[in-house]
Amino acid sequence: MSDAPAPSLRPYGPGDGDWLRAVHLEHYQRVEGFDTSFAAAVDSAIAALNDRAHDPRSLFQIVETGGAPRGSLFLSPDDHHDAAGRLRLFYLDPTLRGTGLGGRMLDRALDHARAMGLKRMVVSTFTRHAAALALYQRRGFAEERRQPVHAFGQALEQVDLGRGLA
Repeated sequence: MSDAPAPSLRPYGPGDGDWLRAVHLEHYQRVEGFDTSFAAAVDSAIAALNDRAHDPRSLFQIVETGGAPRGSLFLSPDDHHDAAGRLRLFYLDPTLRGTGLGGRMLDRALDHARAMGLKRMVVSTFTRHAAALALYQRRGFAEERRQPVHAFGQALEQVDLGRGLA
């Protein structure tokens, strides 16, 4: 039996922005090989989320273990479709992956979106993120578009997924 504290979910709060930026930059630059242009994308995403922090349709989740943030998942209204929610900045510390926690976070976001009257949920990722794609598909997301992109210094294939919330 492990002595490690169980992960808990809490709302995004003051000071989390610095951690969120640092962990995304560290992971995607070190593990994924993204170039320094990724920093501007992360900063833009965090700024957009902060602008929507008080929208009741938003749900900003932080995974915490022993008082330290270890994961994130953000739901906010989509910029292009007001009746849709968009998932962003989904990250779990590698030691928490495969535990079912990501699925619980996603389920919580889907339940919140339904309760807030959103009709659809959308998310974008890359084909190289096979575990994320599998999780989304297990939760009823279907591929809506796949396209080659050059982003963050790499040739990638972006996948846009969506699902209804009825």
